[in-house]
Amino acid sequence: MKAIHGLILAIGLGIGAAILNFSYLTMKTKEADTVEFVGIAKDTIISRGEKLTRADLVPVPIPEVSVGNLRDFAVLYKARNDVLGDPVWRTLEGGDLLLREDIKTPLQSLNLSEGWGAIGVPFDAKSFPPSLIMPGDKVSFVFARAAVNSPRLAVPNPANPSNPGETPAEKAAPPGPTETIGPFTVLSMGNRLGTDEVMRTHRVPQVMENVITIRVKFSKDGSKMEDIKAQKLLDRIYTSGSRQVGIQLHPRKKKQN
Repeated sequence: MKAIHGLILAIGLGIGAAILNFSYLTMKTKEADTVEFVGIAKDTIISRGEKLTRADLVPVPIPEVSVGNLRDFAVLYKARNDVLGDPVWRTLEGGDLLLREDIKTPLQSLNLSEGWGAIGVPFDAKSFPPSLIMPGDKVSFVFARAAVNSPRLAVPNPANPSNPGETPAEKAAPPGPTETIGPFTVLSMGNRLGTDEVMRTHRVPQVMENVITIRVKFSKDGSKMEDIKAQKLLDRIYTSGSRQVGIQLHPRKKKQN
């Protein structure tokens, strides 16, 4: 009877050891699985603006269990052909990983589609931080009504019929409520057509960020603007001297997962 108990215990210990060995081997196998990213070859220096060549790139294996979200930032080695010939926007040296930001180029043109044009609108940067407005956002422009020139209305002047004189509105001209015109789609903030992070990464100076370029509708042949709101906006800009232009930033649409 004791022999049977001993045999059962031995079998149980054997099964337990087998399970532990299997778990250990499985863990080691996972640790052995790697993901290769693009790295810069040893003793290589790629200066800012130089283009990537095949000789510059080497695979950098990283254990899959340690990759985390690195895929979102670094270039996979299996995609290395996609970056060949691309200029880099920071100096890279041997041992560096190639990041997506290193080859992301700031947009250089508005890329307007047929039938669409653009106008620039200067605004008061003290009323709204330009860095918070992104190309693609919807904005409206706010004017103080007191700054908008109203049509002059003739009022009879008994003393001199040939000179109608000033209207009562012109005499009073108290500050009135605001007038809002929009919304419009933002194409750029000064020379910034994308995120300010990309501009900073590539050391491109940002200029004229107090001028918003907006998209407006043009005729098919591009000869004249057909956007009534945009024409009204231009009229208000020129009559107000651009001194009273404020900004309303409309809510951004949430991205659908």
